[in-house]
Amino acid sequence: MSEGPPRSAIVTGGASGIGLAVARRLAADGHGVVVAGRRAEACDAAAGELGAAGHAALAVSADVGDSDDAGRVVAAALERFGGIDVLVSNAGIGDAAPVLEETPEGWERVMRTNLTGAFLMARAALPTLIERRGCMVNISSVNGFLAGPGWAAYCTSKAGLIMLTRSLANDYGPQGVRANCVCPGWVRTPMGDADMDEVAR
Repeated sequence: MSEGPPRSAIVTGGASGIGLAVARRLAADGHGVVVAGRRAEACDAAAGELGAAGHAALAVSADVGDSDDAGRVVAAALERFGGIDVLVSNAGIGDAAPVLEETPEGWERVMRTNLTGAFLMARAALPTLIERRGCMVNISSVNGFLAGPGWAAYCTSKAGLIMLTRSLANDYGPQGVRANCVCPGWVRTPMGDADMDEVAR
């Protein structure tokens, strides 16, 4: 009996922090992993680490908030692995400002990465996820439920990501695609440490 094609996954924001931990776990579980992110050197290093451990990995430098880049990440995964079984949308940024101090440019930058990026990645990957009966995991935050002071754009984007996940589950669950959202609290990552340093200041 054939075992079928090898399983594969895309992890956006996969070069550090939560994304890198997820990429490591998926690789250890036997998935080929595409590590996607804006920092080319960091993505190369993460994919190199996985490769050195004997896992199949590919780095793709991309801005997931750009439709063409999102499509390019998916195309690279299809070319390397023949399909996609798991999409983890983890790419995210923070912008600490209340509404009166937030700029339209800052608001747009956060929404573009945290929310639009997950939408574009899902849109690009769904045809193969439907074919493979795969799954999507969006990394939101406890701030999708509880607003922190001075984090208007970030909290709003994370709340939107929760609802995007529910919409994906409603629309594509009947076609065999699972969509789930993880909402962590504070995690010791380079981004988290930088944010905590800002709070301390």
